[in-house]
Amino acid sequence: MPSSENGTVDAAELKSAYEDFLTTTTAPADVALGFVACSGPETRKGLERAYRASAINGFGFKNGKYSGSALYSGLSLLEHSCLPNARVLPDGDSEGVLLIAARDIAAGEHVTINYNYGEEPLPTRSERWLRNARRGFVCRCELCEDPTERGTYFNAWYCTTCKSKDLQQCLVTLVGAFGWRCRVCKSSGPCVDPAVLELEKSFASLQASMMLHPDRTGKDTQRLWQRFIDAALWPKGPLHLTHHLVVKARAELLGLGRCPVREPATLEEAGYLVEHCKRLLDVVVSLYPPINGHTCLVKIYLFLFTSRKLLEIGSHGHGLDGNQRTVNSEIEKPKEELSALLAEIRRSAFEPHELMALEKLKMKFMSEFHSLFL
Repeated sequence: MPSSENGTVDAAELKSAYEDFLTTTTAPADVALGFVACSGPETRKGLERAYRASAINGFGFKNGKYSGSALYSGLSLLEHSCLPNARVLPDGDSEGVLLIAARDIAAGEHVTINYNYGEEPLPTRSERWLRNARRGFVCRCELCEDPTERGTYFNAWYCTTCKSKDLQQCLVTLVGAFGWRCRVCKSSGPCVDPAVLELEKSFASLQASMMLHPDRTGKDTQRLWQRFIDAALWPKGPLHLTHHLVVKARAELLGLGRCPVREPATLEEAGYLVEHCKRLLDVVVSLYPPINGHTCLVKIYLFLFTSRKLLEIGSHGHGLDGNQRTVNSEIEKPKEELSALLAEIRRSAFEPHELMALEKLKMKFMSEFHSLFL
């Protein structure tokens, strides 16, 4: 295993994560040996196997009396994928769970779920590998095996030593988990480019600052994250529109991260946020299946911002000379988009908080847009 400390996946950290998995599943087995009549090597081996099965394939549950992890005869046999075709949800207050399709599943296709569902969204390649190492396995799913990560190049950057004018060509190619290579100038290395590392530090610093000093108006939040994106994008910086730092900065700007942003107050601001939301959704639909909590959340935000934009146009006829016929024509297309988007959200919302958000959205905005939707 490579010894790089700052590769696209940190080898030392990966090894430590796997060792932690072994420790956390071996120690309980040692304790459990004191409570069984037979304490031979086969018993110990069986206990270790049971604890590891629980750590990898167990489902957490919590009800009024108990909480813990459970293994199920069918569900616990499902395979992991970072781009799964199914989704597991808790079944109310019972110890059971529900399995729903996250997209159309072909006959004979293996049913897969994301073992790390519920953790921070939009993980980097390194974060995905580390999460899985803590569960004791290496993922070989479609997303992890595709060096382009479904055409997003989510963890790749523009080669800073390449003189090529073809930006698509000078995006570095990730080699396995521990290195990269430029297809044009043939530069390569085991470590993330220093310019990208500096942007990672800037991102973390800005995120921490936002947490310590919340911006109640949202104006400074939007301005600072926009400044970060502008500085990170080529040619000022080494990043492209779908690099994970740009995508995450866009999510923070929209209020999908740790620092909520207020609703847009003007037509210009609403249009600005709609554009950011559409760019974010383009990436999310590539990295997630259609029925997914994060995809649903981004669509809800897009509905909110588009609704505000439509309300501003319908209420004031911005730039349309007050001609009601022109105003009606201008809002017709956004109205159709909103109706289609609302239908998409209905199809993808399954968890209680998603359904609650959907109902609040409908109640709040359908009342405001009643005259527009007649």
